Amino acid sequence: MNTTHREIPLDVCEPAPGVRRFTVPLAMPSPDHVHVHVLDTSDGPLLIDTGAVGCEAALAAGLEAIGVRPTRVLITHAHIDHWGLATTFGDTVLAHPGVLPSLRFASDGATPVLAEAWPGAEKMAAVFSAFTTMASGVPKVDELHDGQLLGDWQVHWTPGHDPGHVCLFRPTDGVLICGDLLLPGYTPNIQPGFDGADALADFLHSLQRMAALPVSLVLPAHGERYVDAQTRAGELAAHHARRLQELQAALRRRPRPPRAQQPRVRRPPAGARRSDARPNGDLRPPRSPAPPRVGPGPRRRQLDANRSTCDPIVTGYATRMPADTRREQLLDATRRVVARGGYTALTMEAIAREAGVTKPVVYSAFANRDDVMARLLEVEGARVVADIGAVIERAAHETSTADLTAMVSLGLGLVLDVVRRQHQRYRLILVGIDGAPLEVRQAVDEGRRTVTARIAAILGRAPLPAGTDAALLATILVGIGEHAATLVLTEPDVTPERLAQSVQDLLRLPATATPSHEVWT
Repeated sequence: MNTTHREIPLDVCEPAPGVRRFTVPLAMPSPDHVHVHVLDTSDGPLLIDTGAVGCEAALAAGLEAIGVRPTRVLITHAHIDHWGLATTFGDTVLAHPGVLPSLRFASDGATPVLAEAWPGAEKMAAVFSAFTTMASGVPKVDELHDGQLLGDWQVHWTPGHDPGHVCLFRPTDGVLICGDLLLPGYTPNIQPGFDGADALADFLHSLQRMAALPVSLVLPAHGERYVDAQTRAGELAAHHARRLQELQAALRRRPRPPRAQQPRVRRPPAGARRSDARPNGDLRPPRSPAPPRVGPGPRRRQLDANRSTCDPIVTGYATRMPADTRREQLLDATRRVVARGGYTALTMEAIAREAGVTKPVVYSAFANRDDVMARLLEVEGARVVADIGAVIERAAHETSTADLTAMVSLGLGLVLDVVRRQHQRYRLILVGIDGAPLEVRQAVDEGRRTVTARIAAILGRAPLPAGTDAALLATILVGIGEHAATLVLTEPDVTPERLAQSVQDLLRLPATATPSHEVWT
């Protein structure tokens, strides 16, 4: 295991009111960092996650930079990069009871814990034992429970990535601290618990619960913050649906042994009574009696009760999946086809090939190519308008409308950050649009008018100079934003930060000249 830290700046910031964040490097190849959050609560500052042994100096420097020394630590789950320093930096450690079996690794050792749950897991235990050296001690946990309130924050139990994983949601402004559940850029691994629960089903249900919340900002433990929790939850669920289908297809393709190699089984004569004894020549062992059925434990009963309130995002993985799930899968494939080759590459055959299904499956969900494209534009256009609307409202809320420069530069930076993270979606809207079908251009124009009207409404509330045309100014800002977003998508060296700074510099230029009516020749 790597024992050196990559140079990672602390990056101290305040991503939301009452929330401060900095980054701690980890002595492991992946992940190589964890974002630590500190919440201002009525009971004092609350530290969310800690990093592991080796991060002490970075964690202390971050806390010093924001001027706090919390006595309470909340660990989102029991992976070592989130709790390894809990006993060093906290007098009280809050966590869901689902973390307790994993915390036993550091006290009892991984081998007995895993062998107790899964006999024959010695090799797995050897891997996990390496992580036990990265904890400063085993904390005594004050238990958190689903639905519990910590000041303004709701605790949501979200197992799957870890049996005790929790997220924190603030209903007043929609901020979600998601731990490792909704990570941007890659899919969290699924970790089975020690009680035989279906960890993947738990994970998908956790995604569904978070997607149902009115989230305005997602603060993950790894990667950058973003705004579209619903889309990311859908992408993660679709990923698992796709991989399970691939697994099923691989199992169906597995070759059977030649007939000559298959054991010959003498069947009993018709009408003969079956018994535990096998017929002569049948080498299979006698059937063992079925184990007694055991009722569900408290954790499973709670999960089942939670699931009764809403349907999961993905309800089946068989070839014959529910119609809504199938359409989402095909739209996801359509998005990838267009992102790679533009709208001219979009055919029913290309969609089928991308989704790993046959063309009749595609035609069972959509009438034709135009039907697929219309639905894709409807879904993606609505999400784009929602993304941009959310971030410009946030920019107006976090800055004074009197400071137009600050509001525009912050809003542009937030929009471009969304564009970078949801690049496939915005490529559909912005890149190669000139050669797109008429329906595409009309849908983009409609979305542009909606965004322009929303910006004009915000500008209308600002104390602009008398005579300022807010509608025309909004149109100009949308044009600047579209061009900047296109640069982010097509020019790797152009970053959202550079563009936002350039626009801010432009807006601050003094108006030292007046227009002339002379005609230049």
